[in-house]
Amino acid sequence: MAASMRIKENHESVQALSESMSPASMKSNSRYVTAKKKELSDVISDTNYSSKVSGGDLQQHSSKDSKKVQTLEPPLPTEYRGSKELPPKDLFDHLIQLYLTHGYSVKGPIIHRPTFIKQLRDKNNQPSLLLLNSIFAVASVFSDDKRTRTDQNDPATAGDIFWHRALTLLDDFMDRARLSTVQALLFLIQFCVKLSQNSTRIWMLIGMTMRMSVDLGLNRDCSKWDISKVEKAIRTRVFWAAMNAEIIVCASFGYDF
Repeated sequence: MAASMRIKENHESVQALSESMSPASMKSNSRYVTAKKKELSDVISDTNYSSKVSGGDLQQHSSKDSKKVQTLEPPLPTEYRGSKELPPKDLFDHLIQLYLTHGYSVKGPIIHRPTFIKQLRDKNNQPSLLLLNSIFAVASVFSDDKRTRTDQNDPATAGDIFWHRALTLLDDFMDRARLSTVQALLFLIQFCVKLSQNSTRIWMLIGMTMRMSVDLGLNRDCSKWDISKVEKAIRTRVFWAAMNAEIIVCASFGYDF
């Protein structure tokens, strides 16, 4: 009896959490969107792209035209055991545009738009595969393209394919703490609420998010650190986004914070 009551409570908690992070709730924040579709189309058309990539292709290096500023972000993995597959170019562009239009400003942006766009354009400094797939999963919620679904006749499966690809990549990103991995985990938590009624999975993901945040020192004052102003701002923003998610999840599931 106690176990069944606990399952029912968890189910209701996930439903409440799902409503607060639902596509309808997300779309209601569209008044915060500042990017114009034409501008986004121009950005995406300049994006460097490959449907399949190697780990070496995604290792981060300084862009030739970038000002050299110290960063705490370590290089990306050079080898992957998880899926390295990316969607076809037209779908890739479509999902990036949807994210920048609908998903970017939801609950406060945790990605620095100019840096993200610059990375998409720079074949030597691409965003991580884990981050891209987590963004594709969230963006798929806004898409009618059936290629985002595991069951083309079921809109509820939109984004599932990218969710599963991200899960295969998680282990590749657990050996070193990265800010981009924390960002990806936050997107996966957001998508997991839509995908599943499994409170345990959500709870485990938020645990990973908070522990990597602390490992990165996101909870520390970085105002005097020798890093760029952008990285300082994003570190602070990502930490508070993680804290906010932790508090919401704890409150929803009745866990002590």
